[in-house]
Amino acid sequence: MWWTELEHHELSCLLDSFPLDVNEHVYEDATHLNFVDVSISDFDRFVELIIELLMNRTWMSDLLRYDEDAPYMELVSRRTQDKLLPLFKEYAQNRKEGSSAHAEFKQYAISYSSQAALKKRYQHKALPLSELIKEQISQNPGFDFHMLRSDCIFVFGEAKYRRASTGFSDALKKLCELVEECKHISDCGVLNKFNSEAAKNCYAGNYALAIGFSFSDADKKIPEWKKKLEEIKILAGRSIYIISIRNDGFF
Repeated sequence: MWWTELEHHELSCLLDSFPLDVNEHVYEDATHLNFVDVSISDFDRFVELIIELLMNRTWMSDLLRYDEDAPYMELVSRRTQDKLLPLFKEYAQNRKEGSSAHAEFKQYAISYSSQAALKKRYQHKALPLSELIKEQISQNPGFDFHMLRSDCIFVFGEAKYRRASTGFSDALKKLCELVEECKHISDCGVLNKFNSEAAKNCYAGNYALAIGFSFSDADKKIPEWKKKLEEIKILAGRSIYIISIRNDGFF
């Protein structure tokens, strides 16, 4: 339960600083679907904050005081940071399109933007990104990001960056695959260290989902996305957050 006590945690404060404009599209006939449209207002500051988030280790210091297995997670986190920080700093310096640094950075940018948007709009609490707390250094097989709602429900999120098109379809396809493979259950093996009650709720079938992706004109597509989501049986009635990150020349 310790994560819920950290109202002013540094990770939380950094996400609050994200230069994002967040708008919600409400459908009264589909209250379980939450459409959020996000715009980035200052991309230079945005890049700086993502690097700060990746470098931040205050959450690990807190976890080490609560969990005897945390030293192993600390090792996983440090290896991931060591791998990604040079790439992110390279991208911050030259912003070269099509480079490995560009693709890697934008993928993480979608995850962090989705977390920041959910925090700003719904006051969810953000957990460290999956690759900072789980076993694999990269190409993590589970969900990309996680949030904790005030009702002790975990939100399991999938992020997709696509330069030339929307990542909605790819993100939704991957989300369904992860749910079918019960990756939310396996993720709780780590997430229970942050909130054991939310993990128990997940084991009992009470959890929410999210997809975050880059796109340039969400307003025209939302009805189409809504229809597609409502047709997928495995997602029926499940609370889902759909976060479209506007292109605006940045993505």
